[in-house]
Amino acid sequence: LNIFLLFFIIWFKQTSQNIRAMKLIKCILLFVISANTLYSYACYYPTYTPGEYYVFYAYNEKNAPASEPSSTDTNISEWQAYTSDQATFEDIRQVVYKYPARDMELIATGNIDTSGEMKNNTFVRYLLKTNDTEAIQYLILAKQCETARAKRTDPWWYPTKDDLENKDLQAILDKALAYQGTAFKTRYLLQAMRAAFTMDQHNLCIRLWEEHLKNQPESSIKRMCEDYIGGVYFQRGDYQTAINHYARTMQTSGSFW
Repeated sequence: LNIFLLFFIIWFKQTSQNIRAMKLIKCILLFVISANTLYSYACYYPTYTPGEYYVFYAYNEKNAPASEPSSTDTNISEWQAYTSDQATFEDIRQVVYKYPARDMELIATGNIDTSGEMKNNTFVRYLLKTNDTEAIQYLILAKQCETARAKRTDPWWYPTKDDLENKDLQAILDKALAYQGTAFKTRYLLQAMRAAFTMDQHNLCIRLWEEHLKNQPESSIKRMCEDYIGGVYFQRGDYQTAINHYARTMQTSGSFW
């Protein structure tokens, strides 16, 4: 009996220690898993192209022609036609879709790295050779508009007082509406609409569409603008009108410059 009690005491002691150890290990594992999960959710967020911000679309991909170009490609082709084919398709893509505003500002001053990629880009060379400040200034504004909108989708964004008052977007809107030229009229109206849409100035979006864009020739820019009009009516609960606008655009507009 004494031997039995001794074995029982030893077994119980070891078992208790094992149970405590297992509980400790379990707690540590749960903490690590939870911390990793929290970290993942805190640091991960989806990214979208500007055409996907607050924009929906109705598009039957099954019945779409296989050879139909994307809006991005159409937009690049429109820029290429603007240069009279003096810039390559890929170089235009790089400038329009990849260069940040600060690179365009360097181009505006002509202060670019003579040994870098920018110097060899055919679109950059065209802009500098023709001294096309109108196109450069437009691209600067478009990229500033995208930056202002993109930061508002970042879950780590902590707005300042100026941000809450949308001073950056309002300045972009004012500048876009002040454009008096003709070459980039629809493109500036697109930037105005994007800024106004982000600030929930939906009546202005509709006015810009009805008075300036509705009767313009078909283009990637017009389709992009109509996407936003569809978004306005969607947010208002007028789903039939929204569907009509989305259906006319035929596809999401990846061309946002």
